[in-house]
Amino acid sequence: PRDSKFKIYLLIFVASSFDFIEYLVSTYYIPQIKYISKTLEIRLSSFLTLSAAIFFIYLLKLHIYKHHIFSLLIILACLIIIGISEYFFQHFDNKRTETDFFQALFSVLGVHFFNSLLDSIEKYLLEYDFVNPFKTLMLEGIFGTILSIIYLFIISNNPFEQIENFNKNENIIKFIFLIICLFLYLLLSGGRNAYRVETNKVYSPMAKTLTDYILNPLFIIYYFIFEDDFIGGKQNKKDIFYFVLNLILSIIVVFCGCIYNELLVLFCYNLEHDTHRQVSIRAET
Repeated sequence: PRDSKFKIYLLIFVASSFDFIEYLVSTYYIPQIKYISKTLEIRLSSFLTLSAAIFFIYLLKLHIYKHHIFSLLIILACLIIIGISEYFFQHFDNKRTETDFFQALFSVLGVHFFNSLLDSIEKYLLEYDFVNPFKTLMLEGIFGTILSIIYLFIISNNPFEQIENFNKNENIIKFIFLIICLFLYLLLSGGRNAYRVETNKVYSPMAKTLTDYILNPLFIIYYFIFEDDFIGGKQNKKDIFYFVLNLILSIIVVFCGCIYNELLVLFCYNLEHDTHRQVSIRAET
């Protein structure tokens, strides 16, 4: 390892703090903000690739090439268009204020930002300090549990009040079902995080983030048809242009994400020159 044990443990603590903040904002604060699109968070998830690439360059000191820069610029342009268009499709009044909109927008971007920081720090620990990924995950879990307990007792004198109320107001079968679901949630979260750190170990953070938005076009179609999303204008009705614009942008973002990770290669303007496949062909010949 190139770093001291103190720095390694400090980085793990910082990573777990970012994970805690990202989870708290995503699951607790954002759902309380009224009148925001249900798909805003997933439509802005390509910000993960953008921020992860920046950390990849400046934190890990690694190079990016022409096809990387091209795809990142297109993704950035799409994110800007999504943010600006989202503002103009909103109808603001006394209940739906501009403050709520910008609070939601920056909260979503913050969630993705902290998520990227988490992946970048873990990648740094794996690449330069050769830390066991499951040991890292275990320590992150310990630090995260401590932070969660502290937070629970700060915001509430009785952190189990909701569970107690549920037990009083519902029958025993539903309460048992709740406990089983919480236990399953812990197990599935462990499996998800184990898969996440292993993926981050084998691939880059940008390759991992591609899986966060590669299915966005399908989600956008589903939410428009079945969840009454993409409500715009004073009439508060589904806006076809609002939907089609975001669908097209999501397809472009997925396409550029595939170009960045070299799942797709463009043979124009020398964008293929530094891809793994073309470098391998030149090496063989």
